[in-house]
Amino acid sequence: MINKKHRVNFFVYVGILAAAAFWPATVSAQYSYLTSRMNHSPTRYVQATVGVFDTYSRGRETEASTPMTEWEQSFDTFGFVGQLASEHGDFQYGWEMGAQVGHNSNSGYGLFLAGRNSQVRVSSEQWLGDFSLGGFVSLRPVDWVRVYASTGPALYWGRVGNPDYYYDDVSDGNRLSVDLSGAEWDLILAPYARFGLEFTVNRKINLGINVRRLKGELDFDRWGRTELNEPAYMLTIGYHY
Repeated sequence: MINKKHRVNFFVYVGILAAAAFWPATVSAQYSYLTSRMNHSPTRYVQATVGVFDTYSRGRETEASTPMTEWEQSFDTFGFVGQLASEHGDFQYGWEMGAQVGHNSNSGYGLFLAGRNSQVRVSSEQWLGDFSLGGFVSLRPVDWVRVYASTGPALYWGRVGNPDYYYDDVSDGNRLSVDLSGAEWDLILAPYARFGLEFTVNRKINLGINVRRLKGELDFDRWGRTELNEPAYMLTIGYHY
C-alpha cells in the first residue's frame, strides 16, 4: 500500500494535471463542446507521467544464519511515453518508447552485524529509472475515450548511497567500524506491462491515468537489494497528432 505522504502527493498531482489540462478549454471560446471532439483518428501520442510506486528492500546479510529484514519504500516518479500507431482507426497497434525516473530521499537500508545480534539502519538517497521499448494496442470506443495496453522490455537502473555515513562500535570491548559512505548502483533488463485510460478534453490534449508494473530486482551490494514488483500508479497529460 502507498503510504500517507505519497497518497497526498498523488492527489496533488491530480489537481496540477487537471488544471493544466482544462485551462486551455476554459480560457477561450474556441474550445466549445462541438470543437472539443475529435474529427479524425491520430497516429502519434505523447504523454507526460507523474505518480507514485512502492518497492521492497532487503538488508545485506553477513553470514548464512543472519535473518533477512524487509522495508517498504514509496517513490515519486516522473517520465514520458511516446506511442506510434501503424494506421488510423478506432483500433490501433504499434510501438511505444518511454523513460521514467523515481526518487526517495529517505530510504531505509540495513547492515546486519555478524556475531552481535544487531543491525545498523541508515537513511539514504535512492534513484530509480528506466528506458522502455514495447508494443501497444488501443481501442477508442467513442471519439473522446481511449484505452490501451502495452508490454515489452525495460532497461532499469538504480543508485543508492549516503555521502557521509560512518558507524563505530566499541560497546563490547572490540572495535567494529562500518563505513557506508559512497554509493552503489545496478543495471538490469526486466519486463514491464502498462494499462491506461485517457480522455480527450479538447481537440489535442488528453488527460488520463495508467498502471504500470515492472518485475525485477536490483542488487546494491553492501546496501542490500530492492525488489521491483509493485504497481506504479500514474497520471498522464498528453498530446496527439
